[in-house]
Amino acid sequence: MNPIPNRQKKSFTYMKHVLIGAIVFLVLASCSTRKDRAVNRAYHQTTTKFNVLFNGEEAISAGIEAEIASHQPNFWEQLPVEPFPLVDLFTLNPKENANFSRGEEKAVIAVQKHSMQFGNEQRNQQIDEAYMLLGKARYYNGRYLQALDAFNYIIDQLPNTSSINKAQLWKAKVFIQLLQEQRAIAIFKDLLSNSELTLAESADASAYLAKAHLNLNQHQQATQPLYNAAAFTKDNATRARYYYLLGQLHDKLEHRDSAAVAYQRVIDLNRRIPRIYWIHAKLNQLNTSQSDEESVQKQYRNLTIKEENKTYLDKIHFSHALYSLSTNDTISAKELINASLRTNTKDKILKELAYETMGNVLFEENQFVLSGAYLDSTLQVLSPKTRTYRKIKRKRDKLNDIIDYETTRKTTDSLLVLIDKTPEEQNAIFESFIKTLKTADSLQFVQQERQQELAANTSFFDSDFYFYNRSLRTRGESEFYRIWGNIKKTDNWRYSSLQSVAFTPDENVPQDEVEEEESVDPRYIVETYTSQIPPPEAKDSLSQVRNAAYFDAGLAYKEQFGAYPQAKDRLQTLLSLDTKYNLPSLYHLYQIELETAGDQAAAYKNRIITAYPDSQYAMILQNPEAMEEALNRFEERYSALEDRFKAQAFEEVIDECFMAMLSLQDEKLRSRFALLRAHAIGRLDGMTAYQTALSEVALSFPNQQAGEEASKRLLEIKNLTPTDAEERDRYLVYFVYDRKDHDATKQTQAKVKETIFSQGLQRTVSVTIDVLDRQTELLVIQRFTSQEQATDYRDNLLRIHPELREIKNFVALTSALRDILIFKNVTKQ
Repeated sequence: MNPIPNRQKKSFTYMKHVLIGAIVFLVLASCSTRKDRAVNRAYHQTTTKFNVLFNGEEAISAGIEAEIASHQPNFWEQLPVEPFPLVDLFTLNPKENANFSRGEEKAVIAVQKHSMQFGNEQRNQQIDEAYMLLGKARYYNGRYLQALDAFNYIIDQLPNTSSINKAQLWKAKVFIQLLQEQRAIAIFKDLLSNSELTLAESADASAYLAKAHLNLNQHQQATQPLYNAAAFTKDNATRARYYYLLGQLHDKLEHRDSAAVAYQRVIDLNRRIPRIYWIHAKLNQLNTSQSDEESVQKQYRNLTIKEENKTYLDKIHFSHALYSLSTNDTISAKELINASLRTNTKDKILKELAYETMGNVLFEENQFVLSGAYLDSTLQVLSPKTRTYRKIKRKRDKLNDIIDYETTRKTTDSLLVLIDKTPEEQNAIFESFIKTLKTADSLQFVQQERQQELAANTSFFDSDFYFYNRSLRTRGESEFYRIWGNIKKTDNWRYSSLQSVAFTPDENVPQDEVEEEESVDPRYIVETYTSQIPPPEAKDSLSQVRNAAYFDAGLAYKEQFGAYPQAKDRLQTLLSLDTKYNLPSLYHLYQIELETAGDQAAAYKNRIITAYPDSQYAMILQNPEAMEEALNRFEERYSALEDRFKAQAFEEVIDECFMAMLSLQDEKLRSRFALLRAHAIGRLDGMTAYQTALSEVALSFPNQQAGEEASKRLLEIKNLTPTDAEERDRYLVYFVYDRKDHDATKQTQAKVKETIFSQGLQRTVSVTIDVLDRQTELLVIQRFTSQEQATDYRDNLLRIHPELREIKNFVALTSALRDILIFKNVTKQ
């Protein structure tokens, strides 16, 4: 055996071990950051760049991509310079992005473990990049002051690094977020004029210089930096963004030609940019175009029919609607807005704008009910915390009254028409309605099926597959058993004589699923509607509600919105019905004729003077100086109604006060009549009605003393509860009567008085009649010092007058009478 190969093998193994040991020694020796040797610098620079910083930069890039993906650009407003919104300076506890936080961690690790600071010199040339990464991560997470510290460290402590210009650039970005735009502008201008920036850095500096000007509302100064940024950047999507923003700025500055050129540059990028930029640039170019209307309409039609634009039909239709509005073609605009909404757009901002625009168009056309419906839809899309929501909410609230009046008017009109119909005519009306409803439901069902088919063709697993749907499968089995019976699984089963006609449904199937198909939709049953028609006895009350709605609607159209045609229509309709609103309706029609230079003013004036000579309106029309005399007459009328209130003639007070309010223009006197009417309503109808009436007075006359009294009274009765018994309370005897039998109550009162006199008790015992509500009144015998005394006297009366035993009666304290009259709870006694 030759020993030489063995020696060579041992020598090779020895050398390998020595080499590995040397490498390990060098690695261990180079790990130290306290030794300024080439091997140490090379190791830490390499590790910092290709390990720590690489992972940190990747995390930052992932964070930016995630933010861009989660924030769709709002092309309907001015685009920001950044592709996603940054954290606001005043946001408390902003939510941090995990990717940006990871980037910050990597930057901190790079500085802590790989920094090689010797004296005033940093020997690891990658540490400046670590501080840049640290500043960027903090900037994107909204920690701007901490980011500023990182960039300042590079500028102050590492002035000779290659990152000095980038640090200055990002420092200026931080100043913008800190609302120090002037300092940022100075830095950007200095960088762009004196420094040797890369193209990417020049594009960034120019873009953010434009942003600083935009924050200061210096739109003209922002245009040139944006042109420079678009020229310097190599990314086509970013270039499209800058040119689109330029087009918007030129639109705002009314530079139509420059705007068209900017949008055209976006359009020229065509397939190299996301289609959404191309679409919006084209739409904005058309809407600001100075071409003739026919040419613009033709281009819109071409956009609509192109297959590649089908995804953007919602935006095309809405933009087309805006163009139609600019040409005063509101009919086409409304059709196009509805077409945009019918696309079931996923663009929430577009949906909000479409609803709001339609609401505003209808508002201008005085179609307030429809306008309110679209504004309601707008509010459902918006966040309640936004300024836009609050603005639209205020506008919508102004429509509450007119919508209520119009809804009440239409509803009562329809009900009154139906009441006058025979049962056969009512059935015919609703049968026709049900037929139309079924047709509409069928069309909707067909559309839904088509959508489901499209979804099924797009993705099999997104559809409701028959055999995986228990309800559909059960119905199919039930239908099969109903037709074929319980047959065996054999060949030629359709012709088998062995089949049984008995239907044995699956016992495990819920019965409601089997019978679900047999149930009839209540909307298809005539009785569903006819059962809701009020009886003929309700016709008078419905007429009163309808008349009030017509008058209130006419007044609202006239006073609140200046919609004179609608106001005139409602008031003239009310006049044709010959109601108690004739006088104020005539006067308001007279005012409308004067306001619109109509030819019926004299006729309305003569009619008021002739038919209502004693009204304040007639006196004013005949002699404007007779105001004081008219007011004195109404003062006397008010005093008389106060006396009638004390006499418990509450219905009369309510009606007369209402008529006086209609005949008056003086706000102070009208408010007093309104308050007296509210007191009468409360006394007659109870606490809830009283609170409602007082609220109406407080809202209608906030600047009058009566309105203030109503508000004060509302606070007093807000938490009113039944009264506890007091020491001085006396006991009373109550007999409950129907107000329809008031004569019987008066006769009983006379009999009881006669008995009291015959017993010589007239000084201590009295009998009165108190109105409880619209149906009930109380005969009250008062006052007794104890319950036993009151009970004994009642029993004595029942012996003397046996007919009183048929009348409901009870004994209660004086405080109970107050509670009964306020809360109308006589049934609890």
